[in-house]
Parts: sequence; structure tokens; C-alpha cells
Amino acid sequence: MWLQLEQLDELRSTQVAQFTEQLPLLEPEISAASRDEQDYFRLLDAYRHGLTGDYPAAYSTVKPLISPVTEENLRIRATAIATNVLVLSQQYLDAFQYLNDLTTQLSSSLDPKTIEQASAVIALTLIQLSKFDDAAFYSGILKQQAVSEKAICHANYLDIEILFGKKLWNELEGKVWDAAQYCTDFGENIYRLLIFNKFHEMLVETERYEEAIRFYQDQLDDFQSTRYPIIIAQTKALAANAYTMMGEFDTADQLIQRASSLINGEETNQASRAIYLAMYRLAEVKGNYQVALNAYREFIRRESDINSDVASREQAFHLARAQVNAKNQQIELLNKDNQLLHLESEILSKEAQNARLLIGLFLTLFLIAGVLAYRGLTGRHRFKRMAEFDALTGVSNRYHFNELAAQSLSHCKKQQLTVGVVMFDLDHFKHINDQFGHAIGDWVLKQVVESCRNFMRLDDIFGRLGGEEFAIMLPGCHADKALMLAEICRDAIEDIDTSASGHEFRLTASFGVTSSDGSGYDLKQLLADADAAMYDAKKQGRNQVHFFSGRHTTNPSA
Repeated sequence: MWLQLEQLDELRSTQVAQFTEQLPLLEPEISAASRDEQDYFRLLDAYRHGLTGDYPAAYSTVKPLISPVTEENLRIRATAIATNVLVLSQQYLDAFQYLNDLTTQLSSSLDPKTIEQASAVIALTLIQLSKFDDAAFYSGILKQQAVSEKAICHANYLDIEILFGKKLWNELEGKVWDAAQYCTDFGENIYRLLIFNKFHEMLVETERYEEAIRFYQDQLDDFQSTRYPIIIAQTKALAANAYTMMGEFDTADQLIQRASSLINGEETNQASRAIYLAMYRLAEVKGNYQVALNAYREFIRRESDINSDVASREQAFHLARAQVNAKNQQIELLNKDNQLLHLESEILSKEAQNARLLIGLFLTLFLIAGVLAYRGLTGRHRFKRMAEFDALTGVSNRYHFNELAAQSLSHCKKQQLTVGVVMFDLDHFKHINDQFGHAIGDWVLKQVVESCRNFMRLDDIFGRLGGEEFAIMLPGCHADKALMLAEICRDAIEDIDTSASGHEFRLTASFGVTSSDGSGYDLKQLLADADAAMYDAKKQGRNQVHFFSGRHTTNPSA
């Protein structure tokens, strides 16, 4: 099965029709295939949807593969597809968040095919953001790591796009024929025609109209063979502009009509923009000023829409970067807090050590009494700990948590300090117990507590209320800090490497958060409100944080 999938993978860009026809024929066999083979099939199926323009289906197919349990190369290729289809769907914020993941995960240890695809998607996305120098860096990686002629052809096309974007016309013209010939030699006709389309656009842009017409006539059959309406329409519109400027109005008019018939007139893309520009220029030189005015208005509308889309892309890109930086800063601040707490703990430990030395001097005077009292004290301490702390995880049990929380609430109320409460429940924990056994379930609970404890202060109260449900009380902590801790704990739980247990499975938790600002200082009410928010987080898809505000809860990260 794997070999068949690899063969279809090779057909994606060279034999599109054969690829889209043959892939669904494997679907009846896929249920009996291995996990990696099933994931590989879904990856190729997402490609298939993308090639047919069904971007929502492509994204919904590939999104489940962006998971820690997916084989690394397949996961990164899935991230590349998600980035690409989200950009094409104009869902830029999500796309650029994936783009950030893609750039941080790209490394030389990956399969060359994965590096090829990831670097190509990164470069193409950066071109659309007009970040041409950054795009050239990733195009260079694509060339250096390439193990196939197809990848070199793709890199050549990206270089042409970069040179066009930077308006380096001489360099573009010097490279275009060799780049196109390379793609031709290895059967990559789509990329060859995309390269030629950019060259044709450059000829019109630089007012070399006679050359543009000759080029169009020489390459017309090849452009027609792509069967991509937008490419064909843009080519005809560019040629119409050239014919207009050379005074061949009838030919220009015919090309405009043919180009218009290929696309929906309401579409906003480079092809529709080129068509209305050609209409405007033809009507203007013919003296049809009303037609020219109408065409110019439509041209300006599409130009404005395209510019607006570019601005939206840039805004989403910077917002995604800002969110990543903010998250990194939050983690850095928490790490610094932990370092300070560690230093405080060491100081207290030293003071306690000195105190123990003094006490030791006095204890020598009462050695016999101490030996006699030892058993009683040890036994009482052991029973007290058994009564107050959860034996498996070491955090407070429900009784002890309620006791400490009530004391802390009373103090905070007197001091007028805000208290935050976080509750969380592991998602599908029963399924983990049922599938892998209770020993793995116990391992999970210990790992969850260990992961979350790393981000807590000394005076925070952490308890296991029962089963897979936990609560954290945060004295002197406002709602925004409580939400931050909940989100970081949610990330930490999701990042737990479950393979250390001997099994691989996905681990997530749903969080509910409230604070005394809205829920008051009554412990029952605080826990009830946090529980309601947590319940809403589960209802709305799990693995998320919800905040209780009155009768409704909100997901601050949505």
C-alpha cells in the first residue's frame, strides 16, 4: 500500500488527471492499512481536494493529521497543505499561525520530500506577503535539499515570482528560458507555463507589446492545454492589452470577450483585473468613453479588492507573529517567576537548616524523650498526610483542598485580594483507561500534575477533586493571569509525550476559569461557576479554556 501511495504522490503535479482518478480507487483497502498508510492516504486526499478547488474539504481532511501522534514527516507536510489552502481560502490568521509552526519545525533531519514541500509553501506564502528576500532564502533551501528534478523546477518558478515581485526585469529575462526549459525536460509543464505567464506579464508591464503578441501566439496552444480558466483568461487579457496598444482593436475585443467567458465577472483576481484593464484601454482608444468609464470603475474595484486582500494578509501575518511572541513572553515570564520561587525556596531551606542545627543542640538534652516520642509523631504525620493528600499524585485531596481554599478565601476577602479559580478535566480519560489499562491512566494523572505544577506559585492551592478532575486556587490572582495559567497548562498537557508510557495517544484537557470579581468569595459558588465554564469547554469541542462571566462562558482564545 505504501508503495502505491508513493507512486501516486509522484503523479500529483505531472499527471493531475491520473492522480485524481486513481487515488479514490484505494479507499476500499485503506481500512486494513497501517496507521501511517491511512494518514498518507488522507494527506494525498487533501491534495486531491485542493487541486479541484475544494479548499474547505482539503482543510477538513488534513487538519486531523496536524497532531503529535502523526508521523513527523506526514505531520509537517499536512501543516504545509493547511497553510496553503487557508491562504487560498483567505483565512489568513490561521494560515500564518500554521506558517510559523512550519518555519520552526523545518530541519535537515526531515525526509527530503518533506523539506521540498515545506520550503516551497513557505516561500510561496512569503511571496504573497511581498517578503521577497525571505522567500528567496527558502527557495534556496529548496534547491539545496532537492533530490528530484521536480523540486528544482519548482524552485526556478519561485525565483521567477521573486524577480517579478522585485521588478528585476533583466535578471528575470536572463533566467526565464533556462528555467522553463528545465521544467519542460522533466515533464513539469504546469510550472513551465506559470513561468511563461509571468514573462508574458512582464512584457506587457514593460510596454514591449510586439514581443508580447509574438510570445502569446507562440505559446497559445500550451496555455490552452492547462485547462486552468484563470491562467488562460489572464493570458488572453494581457494579449488584448498588447493588441490594443498596437492598434489591432478587433483582435483585442475578441480576446477580451473570450477571457470574460472563462471566469465569473464578479470574481476578484488578477485575471478579472487584467480583463477590465484591457476593456478600459480598448474603449478609451476607440473613443467609447462611457464604456471606458464603466470598465475603469470595475478595474478600480478589483484593484481595490486585491489591495485590500494584500493588506488583510499583512495584518494577519503581523497579528499571528504578535500572538506567537506574546505566548513566548508569557512562558519566559513564568520561567523567571519559577526561578525566583526556586531561589526563595533555597533561602528558606538554608534558614530551616540553621534552625535545625540549633534545635539539634537542644534535642541532645532530651534524647531519650525524643526517641520515645518518635513513633507516635511519625505515625500521626503519616496518617495526617494520608487524610489530606492524594496518594497517587501528591496534590491535596478534595477535603484538604476545600479546607485550604476556605482559609485562603477568608484571608483574601479581608485583604480585598482577587482570587482566581481554575478547574480542568482530562478529555476522554475513560477511553484511555479502557484501551490501555488503569496503570497507564495512573501514569497520565502523574504526568498531568507534574506538567502543571511547573507553572504554579508556592501559595497556589492544587487539588485533585476526584477521578480526572482537578482544581487550582490562585490567591491574589486576577482573571487574566488565571486565564494565562489555564492556557499554558492546557498547552503543557497537550505537549506531554505519551510514547514514554509505551503507547501513543492524544492527551488534552478542558478548562473552566472564574474569579472572585464575578463569582464572589463563596467557595461553592466559585467551584460551581468554574465547573460550568469547564462543562461549556467540553460541549464546544474540548481542549480549550472557557471563562465564566455571568450566565455565559467565553473562550478568550477564540
